[in-house]
Amino acid sequence: MHPVAAALQSRYRIERVLRRRGATTTWKARRRSDGAAVCLKAVYDPDGPPESYARLDREALLLQGVRMREVCRLLDFGPLAGGYYLVTDWVAGQTVGRWRQDAPSRERVQAVVSGVCRALGRLHASGLVHRDVHPGNIVVGPGDRVTLVDLGLGLQSDAPDRTRLTGSLVVPGTPRYLAPELVAGDVATPASDVFSAGCIAWEILCGQAPWRHHDPVTEATMRLTLPLPSAWSAAPRLRVSEHRLLSQMLVLEPQARLTGLSAAAAWRAMAWRTRWLG
Repeated sequence: MHPVAAALQSRYRIERVLRRRGATTTWKARRRSDGAAVCLKAVYDPDGPPESYARLDREALLLQGVRMREVCRLLDFGPLAGGYYLVTDWVAGQTVGRWRQDAPSRERVQAVVSGVCRALGRLHASGLVHRDVHPGNIVVGPGDRVTLVDLGLGLQSDAPDRTRLTGSLVVPGTPRYLAPELVAGDVATPASDVFSAGCIAWEILCGQAPWRHHDPVTEATMRLTLPLPSAWSAAPRLRVSEHRLLSQMLVLEPQARLTGLSAAAAWRAMAWRTRWLG
């Protein structure tokens, strides 16, 4: 049994493994005191450098200061059995990546994109940048409620952070959803998260990424050298208003992009129009 999970047996009952990535394992578990479902994540790398635990430690510290319904709630964390663990509320639902495979209606897509932008906007208002916005880190729950998960790469918006994309992919974030300024090695800002959300919205509405290449590094750098493609070439039935909002979220210059909350309001208004006018 995993050493950290074994040390937590008196407090949590493991139900199933959700994901294994490197030295990090994530489980769905039950809190023994009340039977509540939780998400338990642990890092165990006794021969690795101290940095092996840095991501979970950072996530715990950031989640401590977050009190909003759109972000999973921190319940427990700390070093244990030579490793480090973190426990959050269990978020019921599907990741955006799986949710979109069920072919949701146009109104639901617009409402969920609005929810993603609102969640990011509220996170930014609290002084944080997510830095790893991708379909696997967004859960769509009952009633299409949106929840952000995994703040392991999160950062205080005023903290120093300069990164550059290299052939070895040593860069915070997921290449397909990286904003161009991060590819170029500039500072992550709330606008970087908005760009990532725009990439997700494009994928849902058009069925493919804005820029595509079999090599993830090349795909990420394409946004520095190639203009934004026309969404209508992939989705001829895309509405003008949808195309305009996608373009405003995917502007090359960060300062010219919509904010998370302004994008949320625009997508929400569009969803209401779709509901009542079709």
